[in-house]
Amino acid sequence: MSSHSNNRLGQIKGHFTGGSQREHLINHRHPDDVVIVSAVRTPICRAGKGGFKDMYPEDLLAVALKAAAERAKIDPKVVNDIQTGNVLQELGGIKVGRAAMFCAGFPYTTTYGVLNRQCSSGLQACNYIANAIKAGELDVGIGAGVESMTHDYGSKSMPSRISSAIKAGPGVTDVFYPMGITSENVASDFKITREDQDLFSADSHAKALKAQELGLFNAEIVPVKVQLKSTVKDENGEEKQIVKEVIISKDEGPRPGSTPEKLAKLKPVFKKDGSTTAGNASQVSDGAAAVVLMRRSKAEELGCTILARWCGARVVGCPPRIMGIGPAVAIPAVLDHLKLNVDDVDIYELNEAFASQALYCIRTIGLKSEKVNPKGGAIALGHPLGMTGARQMATLISQLHHTNQKIGVISMCYGIGGGMAAVIMSSNDLISNITCLTSKKNHEEALRILKKVATMVRPIMKAHGWKTTTLAEFYTKGLLGMNTNSGWKIQLCLRYHSDENRFLPWEEIIGTMLHELAHNIRGPHDEKFYKALNDLNNEYDKVIASGYTGEGFDSNGQRLGTKNGRVGPGGMRLGGAIGAASPTAAARAAAVLAAEKRRQVNEMMLPAGGRKLGGGGGGSKIDSTANGFWEQWHSPGELATMAAERRAKDQIWCGSSSAGDSQEMETNHDRASISTPIKAQNFQQGVSDKTVSIGSNAPEERKPRTISAASSKAKREASLDQGQELNDTTVKKLKSVISDQSPANDRPMSMTAHWLEWACPACTLLNRPLSLQLQTIVL
Repeated sequence: MSSHSNNRLGQIKGHFTGGSQREHLINHRHPDDVVIVSAVRTPICRAGKGGFKDMYPEDLLAVALKAAAERAKIDPKVVNDIQTGNVLQELGGIKVGRAAMFCAGFPYTTTYGVLNRQCSSGLQACNYIANAIKAGELDVGIGAGVESMTHDYGSKSMPSRISSAIKAGPGVTDVFYPMGITSENVASDFKITREDQDLFSADSHAKALKAQELGLFNAEIVPVKVQLKSTVKDENGEEKQIVKEVIISKDEGPRPGSTPEKLAKLKPVFKKDGSTTAGNASQVSDGAAAVVLMRRSKAEELGCTILARWCGARVVGCPPRIMGIGPAVAIPAVLDHLKLNVDDVDIYELNEAFASQALYCIRTIGLKSEKVNPKGGAIALGHPLGMTGARQMATLISQLHHTNQKIGVISMCYGIGGGMAAVIMSSNDLISNITCLTSKKNHEEALRILKKVATMVRPIMKAHGWKTTTLAEFYTKGLLGMNTNSGWKIQLCLRYHSDENRFLPWEEIIGTMLHELAHNIRGPHDEKFYKALNDLNNEYDKVIASGYTGEGFDSNGQRLGTKNGRVGPGGMRLGGAIGAASPTAAARAAAVLAAEKRRQVNEMMLPAGGRKLGGGGGGSKIDSTANGFWEQWHSPGELATMAAERRAKDQIWCGSSSAGDSQEMETNHDRASISTPIKAQNFQQGVSDKTVSIGSNAPEERKPRTISAASSKAKREASLDQGQELNDTTVKKLKSVISDQSPANDRPMSMTAHWLEWACPACTLLNRPLSLQLQTIVL
């Protein structure tokens, strides 16, 4: 059955069962998908007195458009259309916007337009381009947003004339409410207290400041060179204007010291007895952003790196007098459209027009606070009206990549009464999918731990150019980890074998992950392997010593469960909802202790030899190109041949007492492993979803077993008894039988049938001798 048919069946099944389609959304892939290959923004500066006060909106737009094309590594000529969200500019800025497009290097054949849906304009521009691609009208487009509230805010934000006949219509006056009054209406109607609003606002500033400190905005921001004008007095006391060239590379909005206590001292702005202040409302700001969207087939043709996939969007109306509740109706609408649950989403980028409306939406939908605006929101960063939707896109994509998470939502209210929400799916190429054993207790905790592991090793994986399609939990007695196909799939044991409801120490889980990554360098457990492992451990120690904590994984990179969780090395609380972030000094101390412990373990391990499993570290090697396909593929028959040929070469097996005992034990087990027909069954106590992993425990527990899948022809032809020698004739027969069961041109990403792959087991910290493994992946 084709992958398209499988995808369609998954959709239909979801409709009948009412279940989540998260897995389908993650695994879906089609040439006509709308994908995002670039998302950039300028810094956001305070209107009237900030770094962009002397720049016009078209200046900012030109910077964003040019940077978007450059980061996508495309010729501007391939862009069919540009749509820009803008709210306040005269004529929507369509004439000067077209001029800015030319200045950014785009040809006249690229069309241009402007959209105004108030605060959702930037997101609406992206949605316009996405829908045009889906409809086949274009292949490449840019959704952008720009606003200079320095130049266009104030009187231009309200119409200068209104028809008296229309103004007299029912409900019309609500459309013209000042936005601050709508915030007061939400606060009073839904009992949002001033204290809660100030606390929310202080948290937004704290998160934004922390993100700036950690450099989490760097990936999305393009620095802007500015000719900054100022007036000074000369020695004679006469005023003169000077121009200074500066480069602005960070947002101006986040303010240190924005505590709830200080914010509580600010007076209400819109009502004498109100609760909305300058401190708990979004800032008036300047900025621009641009997002390059393409058809997937076009992106692959152009060799572009795919950052994310556009999944869908919805716009829903609401009463204008409480327009801030818009996200509370728009987010459920888009999730329902895509058959997703609220908890299926990893990060929500919710525009903070006002703290009152943001809190209402979070509480009404039931969002977990740690998933909302992990790098702060508009209260801290600013809200250039037309820019915001496109800015949120850039912020969300970079955060999904940083935290190895998949699904994100962008949402905002807009001024005339409504909300908009869109869903994207990250195409982070380091770790594509993270799964836990949902049949086990505390599986949500297991998933959080896996995500944290992925975040902590991300700098190492990025430095080595490693990719992992799946990071999964497994639970098999005697195994702590497994690396299949040079990192194509890495499985980790997170729980004690004596008690599956307790999680292993954090250091052991990280140690297992580093051990499995070392198998990307070297397959056998020999001196070269342990040298590679030691080098990776040293790299990890340096990462920790630098102060890296993976923050941004949750709201502050620290909340991993209940309050009573165990504290691991470096101050990280595993199973703790309020574990403190690791101070740099503590992290360094923990790193030194960990390094010393590993050196002691390595001294015990190094004398042991090893054997090469599957050749070249376990089989095929993942290509570093953007499409993620495999540059080398060994058929099951070829891998079986490799394993047999090692009989004459390998003398010592990791953990065995002697070369002779090792060879005899290994050969006997291999005979048992291939002596019976292959049938895809679950022989493990615990296997991650959609994976059947067949293997053994410690050597003393090895028994002949049925581990394979094949037809009646295989049953007749693959009848090797346990005493038969693995000679050339036998190997050829086995290779022929297995090849007959494999579909033509089968590749790991083809999703056409089951495929077989030799996997490399790891003894990890237990250093137990393990057997050759055969892995059956069900795609």
